[in-house]
Amino acid sequence: MPDDRVSLTETKRVKVDIDIFIPFDPDKNGWKGKARCKGLPPTMFFPERGQMVPPSVRKMCAACEVREECLEFAVLSNEQYGIWAGTSIKQRRRLRLKYIIDNNLHLTPTEVPNEPEVPTPSSLPL
Repeated sequence: MPDDRVSLTETKRVKVDIDIFIPFDPDKNGWKGKARCKGLPPTMFFPERGQMVPPSVRKMCAACEVREECLEFAVLSNEQYGIWAGTSIKQRRRLRLKYIIDNNLHLTPTEVPNEPEVPTPSSLPL
């Protein structure tokens, strides 16, 4: 019976660069002017590191009429900070990767180097 287990030493980690240019119209149909967050303090949507986002912010985004346009903007422009359309950067990264794959855009996977081997006394030249 063949052994289907994979050795951890044979596994390669791959990093996929999702920071590629995707052409789009950043204010398609003037959506920014219709957003519920227009005129509100940016600090509500750009919390300090480790600070929780108030649930009221996500509720506001969920009820916004331009939520889809906002999310499209944040995903396609690779927005790295803040709450956009009620989503976090982690959620947007997943959506961006899905968009890139679904649209057959060029991805360049690069192998992540393994940890360097620590020399043992027997492997050192004499």
